[in-house]
Amino acid sequence: PISVPAAGGTTVTMNGTDFLSGVSVTIGGLRASSVSLTNSTTLVAVTPPHASGAANVTVTNSNGDSAALSSGFAFHSIDLLWNAPGTTTAAIAGYNVYRGITSSGPFGRLNTALVADTSFNDLTVLGSTTYYYEVRSVDSNGTESAPAGPVPATTSP
Repeated sequence: PISVPAAGGTTVTMNGTDFLSGVSVTIGGLRASSVSLTNSTTLVAVTPPHASGAANVTVTNSNGDSAALSSGFAFHSIDLLWNAPGTTTAAIAGYNVYRGITSSGPFGRLNTALVADTSFNDLTVLGSTTYYYEVRSVDSNGTESAPAGPVPATTSP
């Protein structure tokens, strides 16, 4: 893929010529992990976590020769912002954020611990995809509110 989640951890295959044992890869200036040479024209690497946006890809051979592809890769994330409820019967302890791929769900919770603020950055999205989000407040008794949403968000290619 040329477009991956900003969280990193995506395995990518790169094709070229004259790759040598000991080749390294940086994406957006960050070192890719688990770089392995399949043969002199193919290598596999795992993307690093990176801010959302375009990133340069640089492949450097063990002999020092390198090649770069300007803006050859895109990382994606979706930033969510919401307003706290105006009135509640108990103090709000935090929020749970849910995501689905259709407006009718099912929705899976994204956070493992309560989100303390009224924002969340989803780093696990793919490009050219529409996601649907719901946010639920959780009161000090551990009770979740009815969902706010769903709200659609679409990533660029």
